[in-house]
Amino acid sequence: MTLDHIGGTFENHLSLTARVLLMTPGGLTFPIMAFLLVEGYQHTRSVPKYGQRLLIFAFVALIPYMLAFQVPILDVLFTLFLGLITFYLYDNMTNRIGYWFTFAGFVLLSSICDWMLMGIPMILCYHAIKDPLKRLIIPILFPIILTGLDIFATLNMDTSQTLITLLPEILYVVIGCGATIPLLYHYNGERGKPMKYFFYAFYPAHLLILAIIRISFF
Repeated sequence: MTLDHIGGTFENHLSLTARVLLMTPGGLTFPIMAFLLVEGYQHTRSVPKYGQRLLIFAFVALIPYMLAFQVPILDVLFTLFLGLITFYLYDNMTNRIGYWFTFAGFVLLSSICDWMLMGIPMILCYHAIKDPLKRLIIPILFPIILTGLDIFATLNMDTSQTLITLLPEILYVVIGCGATIPLLYHYNGERGKPMKYFFYAFYPAHLLILAIIRISFF
């Protein structure tokens, strides 16, 4: 995650090789976060408190995120928060037609968040699909297909772009996201060390550091 964020923050000042090396591993991050969100939901004693933590730190990270990336969208913790609500309703909402309309609304709302329209469907797949292998493969098809369509459109509209210049984006989804399949397949379901607040603190802190460096030196 940190390498990818360094690449994203300073991409205009980095060589193609540096961007590839920094951004490719970043493809691991969101699928793993989405998967662990679902695992956390299954183990939490209180879904409201789980969601409350996500939302609080989403707001804490918001300004550092916008300053670091210079984009008017919400950080990934908002995406995870919406995803949590989405699959909580999937489990508890008896009106299935009403649920899918609600799901569509959350997907549209997520268009202003990191991972945009892909994030919520990916999160729901990790929760709803029970086959252990399909559960890991199907969510990754979203970024691969949508990024492929985006690259195809870019190549047709911007003649200055080539497959080589777009290599960081390609490797991000194909290698980065794709690598989560074997990694998560070997996940044993056991809870790790209790570092509940480490990520919540690290996420806004490292974004703030990147934002300060960007503002001060670039």
